[in-house]
Formats: sequence, structure tokens, C-alpha cells
Amino acid sequence: RMALYEFNIKNQLLGKLIFEHPRYDLTSVNYDDGQLASVSFLAHGRLEQQFFTDQQQKLQQQLRQFFPDEQWLVIDTHAKEHLLFVFSSTNPGQYFLYEQGSKPQLIGSVLPDLSKYQLAPSIKLSVKGRDNLAIESLLTLPTQKGKSAPPLLVMPHGGPIGIQDTDGFDPTVQFLASRGYAVLRTNFRGSAGYGKKFSEKGVAALGDGIEQDIRGAVELVRKEYKTDRACAMGYSYGGYSAMMLAIKEPDFYQCVIAGYGIYDLPLLFNASNIKIQPEQRIRVERVVGPLNPSLKARSPVYMADKVKAPVLLIGGMEDDIAGFEQTHRMFDALKRAGKSVQEMFYQETGHGHDRWDLDHHQIGLIDQFLTAHLS
Repeated sequence: RMALYEFNIKNQLLGKLIFEHPRYDLTSVNYDDGQLASVSFLAHGRLEQQFFTDQQQKLQQQLRQFFPDEQWLVIDTHAKEHLLFVFSSTNPGQYFLYEQGSKPQLIGSVLPDLSKYQLAPSIKLSVKGRDNLAIESLLTLPTQKGKSAPPLLVMPHGGPIGIQDTDGFDPTVQFLASRGYAVLRTNFRGSAGYGKKFSEKGVAALGDGIEQDIRGAVELVRKEYKTDRACAMGYSYGGYSAMMLAIKEPDFYQCVIAGYGIYDLPLLFNASNIKIQPEQRIRVERVVGPLNPSLKARSPVYMADKVKAPVLLIGGMEDDIAGFEQTHRMFDALKRAGKSVQEMFYQETGHGHDRWDLDHHQIGLIDQFLTAHLS
């Protein structure tokens, strides 16, 4: 795991271990006058801090009284005054000025217009994956409870290596929760924040171990919340995973939303003259494993006939990360197989949008698609 060590500058060698969390990677370390003051890490996607000095521990105790359910960071300190940034899954962020012994004073808010809306908190879930691997997930339930179990959106993150879903404010998740959907996000094997061994277990696990981790979390939600309707939804690797989940469990998923994804794994090795260069092949192998026949067997492009649910396929024609050809092939394969597929190919978009108007257009399109096939 990412930990704190001494380092000898002269001989360039690591010294003794100073601090290591038993489960999570450290994200930051703070020293005060040469003394270790605090370390930070993401525990189940939530920012946690461990303090070591009496002054820091006292500050932590005081702030917990004012912000029991929030995450917070000390941005700056002058004398006894602290500038704080406070946030959570239901709080995009607020800045406070805090003087010890006094009530924190609100200075300003991120996205203050959202204060009039009810936002949905995250529920932490844990399951045991294959190899007895502990898998953590975040479930967001709809802000308005209905008489029946809400439809579930299974939303794998991108990567798949080195990315992590966190318990902060997510505008997409909150939008979908406001529309009556439950949203499940899983930090499957390969996700960041859980150490090197956990990350390496995600290598070459596309379409196999990763999706098994997600399915374990889905089974827990189905058991606990009695949901029987679901849509698989994701971007980048999440787009690939959404397709694979629907292929593996065609009777559970009523629809698929896949954006900017990879769907033809062998194509990652030969999509262009650059891709066939040795250094590029090594980079791809560190994620999907070596080029072999099993990659074709784990590529949705070659299993389009097994897709049962209607698909919304989103792509950026300027995508130089996944490559638009990936999306184009998936669309062509679905059309040839006679499947229900709705496409939206953005001409001036790469691996996702860099314009708010297109973000708004895309989420509106998703809302319409979900209403038609899952509501």
C-alpha cells in the first residue's frame, strides 16, 4: 500500500516505515514543525484523517461536533483561525472560517442553488468477491421513496485500473436519484486506493473477475432491497462493463447505456500504427493482458447476438483514448444482429465532453432512454 517511509537522500534508499494503514493507501501526509501531524486516506470512498498531535486531535474532536456527517479539510491556518472546506455526497462543498471555541462561519458555497433540493446520501456496502477479496460499493437510493423497490442503475467506473469511486458529490448520481433510480457504484478489483496487490488483481480481469465483483454487489442489493429491474450504465471501461453485464445476465438488465467504451479488445493492439509499437503494446498489456484468443471471447463486439436489452450507445468522434472505431464497431455489430440500438455520436467530442451544454444534452438523452425502457 501507499505508505509513509523515511527516505535517505544521500544513498537514495528507503528507511523505516513511519505509518501504513492496514487496508487503504494514504492520500496525503501533513507535518507540523517537523512532527507528523496527520495522514489522510479514503476509507470506503470517504475521506478520513488520523491525527497524531494533541492540537490536531483537539481540532478534530471540535469539528466532529459541527460536521458529524461531513468530510472536511483544513485549507489554511493562521494563529487560531482555520479555513475549512466541508463536503459530502449531498454537499458539493462549503467554505467555513473556524476559530477554536466559536461556531464555524460560512463564507461561501459551491453550487449554492442546489441547497433548495433534497440530495441523496450514499450507503456503504461490502461483499466478498472471488479469492475472498473484500469489495466495497456505494449505493445511492432515490430521494423520493415509492411503494415498490426502485429500479437499479449499475454504474461501473472507468479505468479499470487506478480509478476509484468516492463518497463525494456526483452530479450524475444525484440527477438519476432525483428521477427515482437507485445507483450502485462498485470499487472492483483493480480500483485505486486499496494497495498494489488489489490493483494488480484487475489486470486481465476484464469481462471476468471485475464483472464477478460487480455481480456480487448487485446480488446483495437485489437481496436487501428486492429490486428486480436494472439498467447497466457506464463510460469508458464502464461502457465495456455495462455491455458485458447485460450479456452475462440478459434476463436481469432491461437496458444498457454505454459511452466512450472499448468493445473490441484485440483492436486495442492494432487500431493504428502507433498502437502496434512495442511500448504501446506493453501499456495495453498492463491492463487487458497479452494479446491472445481469449480477448476476442471477452469482447462485446463478437457477442452482439447475445445482447437482449435495448442499447443506448454514446461516442465521441474525436475520441483518441478509447477510439471512436470501438463505438462504431459495436454499433455496426448490434445493427447486423438485429438488436435495438439507439446511437448518439457527438462530432466535436473526445473521450467525454468538455462543454456543459453537451453534458446537459447527454444526461437528458439518458433520462429519456431510461424512462422509455426502465421506468
